[in-house]
Amino acid sequence: MVVEPRKTPPKRNLPLMKSVKIFAALALGLAATSAYAADMPFGGPAAPVAPVFVATSSGPWAGFYAGVNLGGAYVHDSDISVNWIGSGMVDPFPAAIDDRKNNGFLGGAQVGYNFQMGGFVAGVEADLQYADIRNRFSGAHSFDRTLPGGTLSQNYDFALQSELEWFGTARVRLGYAVAPQLLVYGTGGLAFGEIKTSGTAVDTFVTTSGGRTVTEVDTYSVRKSKTETGYTLGAGLEYAFNRNLSLKGEYLYLNLPETDTVLVSDDATADTYVAKHKNDLSIFRAGVNYKF
Repeated sequence: MVVEPRKTPPKRNLPLMKSVKIFAALALGLAATSAYAADMPFGGPAAPVAPVFVATSSGPWAGFYAGVNLGGAYVHDSDISVNWIGSGMVDPFPAAIDDRKNNGFLGGAQVGYNFQMGGFVAGVEADLQYADIRNRFSGAHSFDRTLPGGTLSQNYDFALQSELEWFGTARVRLGYAVAPQLLVYGTGGLAFGEIKTSGTAVDTFVTTSGGRTVTEVDTYSVRKSKTETGYTLGAGLEYAFNRNLSLKGEYLYLNLPETDTVLVSDDATADTYVAKHKNDLSIFRAGVNYKF
């Protein structure tokens, strides 16, 4: 009987199998960790963010608004000429303006509507103002002339006033929100208002001839009112406290047609005063708007 040698089963490579299992476990763990991390903000949970006034496609400045304003105005200098045209004068001569008041205050209300695209804002606005803006000036002039056999001395005093009692504008506004709550804009359009003009003048003539002195006094007056139409240009800043309430500061240059004031002698002589003055103003005002 022959006994065959017993076969020994092949040995398993246990260290290699353990390494494979460990690697697989690590890979699964890493994949799971990566998937979880992808759903988390970078660097861990994000801190709470405070609400911010941010422009949207419609825009915080878009929509209908209304408000009130208050301010002052200054009538520009060097816009006055006063001439006296006498029956014995070929050419008029200018009068000396000794005293002048050329400012006043105003207050009123405005309504408007804005459109917004990004930071750009375009809109329309209309306002109506009560005003007490007076352009008042007075002066005098004297001269002497030699006549055949004597002399003529003349002195005249005058006082003229134009007053803008109310005015309004209808304008476009184009601006840009340099910050979410701050709008810088330019504006321009139509202006209209009522100008009242009044004035008086007194001429005193003293003629000396042949030892006699004759004094003559002529008086002149005028009072009229007219609604004029012109234009306005300006710029401003507007700051929004929230989505409804805002505060603005604005400058406007307002130009209405030149006023001609003719003072005719009360005794129907040919002598007249002619006063011309331009009605251009610088207006500074502040206002509050409420957006609906």
